[in-house]
Amino acid sequence: MTTRSTLHLSPPAGADPDLPKHAVFAECLERQLRRGQPGKRLPPMRSLMRAFGISQSTLDQALRRLEADGLIIRRRGSGIFIAPRRRRAAPRPAVGVLVSDLDDPFCALLVKGIERELAARRRLAVICNGQRQFQTELERLHSLRGNIDGAIINPTTTNVRNPDYVRYFTDLARHRPFPFLLVDIPIPSVPAAFIGFDNRAAFFDMAGVLAGSRARGRRIYYVGAPDCVVGAARLSGFKAGLQKHRIPGDALTVVPVALPIAAASMAVLDARRWEPPAILVAASPLLVPKLLAICAGLGWRLPDDVLIAAVVEENFRDAVPVPVAAWVKPSVRLGEYAAGLIQDLIDGRPGQRPRRLPLARAIPNTLRALLNL
Repeated sequence: MTTRSTLHLSPPAGADPDLPKHAVFAECLERQLRRGQPGKRLPPMRSLMRAFGISQSTLDQALRRLEADGLIIRRRGSGIFIAPRRRRAAPRPAVGVLVSDLDDPFCALLVKGIERELAARRRLAVICNGQRQFQTELERLHSLRGNIDGAIINPTTTNVRNPDYVRYFTDLARHRPFPFLLVDIPIPSVPAAFIGFDNRAAFFDMAGVLAGSRARGRRIYYVGAPDCVVGAARLSGFKAGLQKHRIPGDALTVVPVALPIAAASMAVLDARRWEPPAILVAASPLLVPKLLAICAGLGWRLPDDVLIAAVVEENFRDAVPVPVAAWVKPSVRLGEYAAGLIQDLIDGRPGQRPRRLPLARAIPNTLRALLNL
């Protein structure tokens, strides 16, 4: 018979002072609820707020998460109760996959590779879509706890510099409820396994190809987001390549684009200041169609007036029917390697897989003579 007695909850002792209050409260409450008797009622919300020293919004956020996880039941007019224990069928071995945007071509190709490799290993991929709102993204990941053996995480670029976001993953790495792997975008200072692309080397090579081409001497406009983790690596490699090949610094103009790049407008790019003949370097695949539209609108011919050099996705040939000197991200292969590496981590093996995959050149025949290839 269900009891109506009230559950006694204790504030955490020795909580990590670097963790936000909502994380401390949610983890503490979850542990106590799992030990509690189903049907017991939680103290009134005002009592919880007073005992834990938290705000109404923090409490509401934690309770929503616990309710979504099936740990509590809210009954209007009666209170909040520990939910009955659920009998679960034995789960298939599963790996959680959190990607920043399922509509983005890179994420779609990455997931394709992950699912292909996990299926070969008789594992199930549980896919969640990330969010630019970092707290929502962390809630998506938290909802996977208890249902997965490990996680592959493609962080949202706009979140990785948020201190609370970094603290969450630092705490996850410290307490290890499951092994996890960061893919494509590292989170600074988080001690976690990582696999991604060698962006710096690719753009160093790009600069060398351009410097050795018949297009040498054109003004170079580098268009990208230089302040994000990946963007900084690309620009650093490109500048180093130009320096090695003795391209003067004043030949390069960096055109910064704010994140998210998908929302960048033509007005932000401000092509009126660009002077053909020029080389336009698209430091993100999302910039290629925008640069092509600018060239078409201004009547610039490719590659006579403008040569576009870009990092692109594997399927760019279907999306870009004009000559573009491309360095291609093998996103499907990255997904396959990530799935193999998370399996190694789940099995307790350090793994000997490469941590950075090279990008491959894809130069159309129409550009090979111009680039002296």
